[in-house]
Amino acid sequence: MDRIDEMYEIMNILYQSNVPVAFKGSMVLNDILLKSGSNYIRTTGDIDSSWIGNLPTMDDMTNSVKNALEPHGYIVEVSRQMLGVERSAGFSIIRNQKEVTHIDMDIHKVDDIVQYSYGNCHFSGIGINEIFADKFNSISTRKVFRRIKDLLDIFTLSEVTTFKSEDVLNILHDKERELQSFEELLTREQEVEHAYSKFQAGIVKPDFADVYDRGVLFARAFNEKIPFKWDGQSIEQEKQAFMML
Repeated sequence: MDRIDEMYEIMNILYQSNVPVAFKGSMVLNDILLKSGSNYIRTTGDIDSSWIGNLPTMDDMTNSVKNALEPHGYIVEVSRQMLGVERSAGFSIIRNQKEVTHIDMDIHKVDDIVQYSYGNCHFSGIGINEIFADKFNSISTRKVFRRIKDLLDIFTLSEVTTFKSEDVLNILHDKERELQSFEELLTREQEVEHAYSKFQAGIVKPDFADVYDRGVLFARAFNEKIPFKWDGQSIEQEKQAFMML
C-alpha cells in the first residue's frame, strides 16, 4: 500500500468509525480529479477535515481519532491543540515508528457534504460547490499570493466539473462570508505569476497564462454581479459557457 492509498484508508477508518468529520483539501480534490481523468493531481502529505458534530472539546476530537485508528495499529499523537473556533487541532498518525500522515481538524461550518469513494474506501467530504466557495473566497483577497494553490485548483477543477455562481455565493452567505474585490489578482499579474512559478505542486503545472486567464474570467464575472453557470467548456469556449440564470 503506497502512502496515498494508506491516507485514504485512514479516512475510511474514521468514516466507518462514525467520527463526525467532513474531509476537504487535496485528498477530496484529488479524488474528484482522478475520477475525471485529470493530469493535474497535486501531491500532499496531510489530511484536512472539519468536525461536523456538536461543538467538541479537544478531548472529544482526540479520543474519537484515537479510538478509531489505534485498533488498526496506528499511534495518534496530538501535534497542535485547538484554541478557539478559528483554530484547528492537529494529529500525527504514526505506524511502524514513521509518520504516515498528519490530520488537520477544524470546526468550521460545512454546508455541502457529499459521499466519496476511492477504491474500497468511503468517506464524507465537502462538495464541489463548497470547494469552489472556499477557493474563490481566498483568491478574492490579498491572500492570493500565499494561496496560489487555490488559483491552480480552481483551474484544474473547472476543467472537469460545473458550478453555478448562485450556489457558490449562497454557501458563502451561509458562512457569513463574502467575496472581496479580487483586486490583487486583477491588478498584480506579475506578482501572481511569480508566486505561481515558485509553487511546488508535485506536477507539471498548466501554463500560467491559462490558469490566470481562467481566474480573471471568474473574478470579473463575480465582480460584475452577473449570475452564471460554468459548464466545463474549454478555455476557447468560455464566453459561451456563461449563461444568465
